[in-house]
Amino acid sequence: MIDAWERYIDAWLAAGLAPPPCFDRVRDNYQPPPNGMDGLFMGPVITANGPPPRGYHLESFIHHRGPMPLDAHLQLKLNWHAGLLEEIKVDSQVVLECLDPRIAYGASVIEFVLLERLFRYPLQPDVQRNFDSGTGVFLFEWLTEHGAITVDGARITAFDREAIYGALRSLVETIEALERCARGEDYKALARQFVHRYLRPPSQEGDRFDIPPRMRAVLDAAHRPGRELQFADLAY
Repeated sequence: MIDAWERYIDAWLAAGLAPPPCFDRVRDNYQPPPNGMDGLFMGPVITANGPPPRGYHLESFIHHRGPMPLDAHLQLKLNWHAGLLEEIKVDSQVVLECLDPRIAYGASVIEFVLLERLFRYPLQPDVQRNFDSGTGVFLFEWLTEHGAITVDGARITAFDREAIYGALRSLVETIEALERCARGEDYKALARQFVHRYLRPPSQEGDRFDIPPRMRAVLDAAHRPGRELQFADLAY
């Protein structure tokens, strides 16, 4: 990791410190220590936890299930594309688990996860370099493609709850199918290919993706001065 960190700093200095710092390559080269041992990571990390206590604990539990549990494949899922699929898969599973009426505050957790992922993260100023923003744009494109969100130009006109849940189930099944058929570099290649179906490959140095036209129109409208959210005629 030290070598990766030094190479990144050298490249940043060579660029005149102009681009915002992004230590993703350092993260990708991080080697986790043996269980129970201390580890060291140098670089800024932005984390976001779910609503305590149930949302966050449920998410952490789900990360360690499935064909490629996070604890057994941590190094692989530190890769940007593989990690994006892991994060959005687990958020989708949290939403689907919370449909169970026995889960306290399940409806609140569902709304929190979806609204934050779809509408808060994509409004980050560094959206095209931000990991969580990428998950939000990916999810928006997936749900729209599957008829769960209706968009008219720059305006979202409808959400279909049942279609959202169906699309999330399909997304989980698709990602887990990828996890079952490949490992290592092969899985990274499959993850990158799948992500690029919904997030355009970056056209600018330092960016992780280009925003698709449909989402770009919605985001541009959200950033207009004096723009107000209107819910009166939104089908939900």
